[in-house]
Amino acid sequence: MINGVQNFKITPNRVSFKSNNQDNEQIQNKEQKPVYKTHAGLKTGIGYGIVEGALAAFFASGAKAFQNILKTNVNDLGEGAEQVARALGKSSKSLFIYIPVAILTSIGCGALVDKKINDKHLKFADKLEKEGKKEVLKNDDNAEITKQEQVYCKTNTGKKLGPILGVVLSPLLGILQTKMAGSKLNIIGLVSGAVSGAIGGLILGAITDKVANKGAAKFADKQSMVNN
Repeated sequence: MINGVQNFKITPNRVSFKSNNQDNEQIQNKEQKPVYKTHAGLKTGIGYGIVEGALAAFFASGAKAFQNILKTNVNDLGEGAEQVARALGKSSKSLFIYIPVAILTSIGCGALVDKKINDKHLKFADKLEKEGKKEVLKNDDNAEITKQEQVYCKTNTGKKLGPILGVVLSPLLGILQTKMAGSKLNIIGLVSGAVSGAIGGLILGAITDKVANKGAAKFADKQSMVNN
């Protein structure tokens, strides 16, 4: 009799505990639902930074080599050659200092674009979960559908943010390099730097968007296969 009562009390407790575990697992799985995350901007920034750094290093090495030639022949070429040699030396040093700054700036811009894109994907995934595919396709301008009829977020964040970063940072880097070289600031140079920065930012942003959007579409199709 006593054993029967004890068994009666213990059994419901075990069932309740198991039920609570199942509920917790369901909540945890819902919270851990994967969301697309891109590193396209970071990779693009690293690639551009390497190219820009290599070009700057090439010009710096050329300036240094030409400076050495002038120094060797300064007696034959006169006082003007000595002044040019000093200017080339400053320019060479400034370029070698400019290289890591330019690379870090490029990488930072790429990481910032990635963050903005990933934040947008996170909000989109939450909206898709709450409203469903039909409503999101109907109301969200960023919603696109894959060939396998899965909904994903197509962004143009890079195209918007890239030119802004370029038009601001490119002249600032130009000013830094000019100051380090001991040269005078040139308004025309700053304006051309801003224009080239905007164009470069637009191109790099477009590349980032294209890679990120392609990855988002593949991710949506892959998650559909996993869920099914």
